[in-house]
Amino acid sequence: MRIVWDIHYKCNYRCPYCWFENDFKSRHLKVKDISTKEWIKRWNYVYDRYGAVHIEITGGEPFIYNDFVYLLKGISRFHTVRVTTNLSIDIDNIISEINPERVKVISSFHPTFAKLDIFLKKVLVLKEGGYGDTVIYVAYPPQFNLIDAYRKRFEDSGIIFSVTPFCGIYKGLNYPGAYSDHEKEVLGQCMGEDKERLKYTLNSEIPKGKLCRAGQLSVLLFEDGKIARCGPLKARPFTNLFDEDFKFLKEPEPCESDFCPCDDRKSLLES
Repeated sequence: MRIVWDIHYKCNYRCPYCWFENDFKSRHLKVKDISTKEWIKRWNYVYDRYGAVHIEITGGEPFIYNDFVYLLKGISRFHTVRVTTNLSIDIDNIISEINPERVKVISSFHPTFAKLDIFLKKVLVLKEGGYGDTVIYVAYPPQFNLIDAYRKRFEDSGIIFSVTPFCGIYKGLNYPGAYSDHEKEVLGQCMGEDKERLKYTLNSEIPKGKLCRAGQLSVLLFEDGKIARCGPLKARPFTNLFDEDFKFLKEPEPCESDFCPCDDRKSLLES
């Protein structure tokens, strides 16, 4: 079971390509305050009911969440965790307090806010500690031409460099569909073996109507406990982690989206 957890939407960066660029303040007004101890207790309940799951924590910047290291230690006792972070924080707490066999880190590089040398040094420390060796980078049109140079720098240091397509409007064009054929080819070279992801992300194939296990074996969890099948269906939550009768779907159901970004498409039963 894979649970992608948008733990909160606070961030110390303001990247123009962020999913939540224009919605930070309004999101905070809607949030129910849930303590770290309440979250740990509920994740223990998930373990009792479903067994160990894999939790992918994103946001926002997870490491500025209150008592985040304490939270990580608590939930990783029973579950495995992967955190996506911009590495703007001091990583000493990660190295000293978090078990790399239970918690992995994906580092997101945002060149407008992070200096390459400092960022790379932190990534190498994490790699040496066994926390992970992958950097992700958004193919935002103004920084697309820097992909080759950054890729070489990271790969020369033994770091995996993975590029994520930009999803949004830039200069009146709707991405990722607006990428040129050459740009799509570059993206394909920077997405490893997961070519299926590129196919669905670039809208060359529509998932709607195909049987999908999103909601059954993978879900999207929001900061207030609501759960949706996946990112494209975030406006249609079907349960809440804090409900007394909380449960995942029992079987695959047809996809309801025209768009399938990121790793969501791995839940599709038909390619």
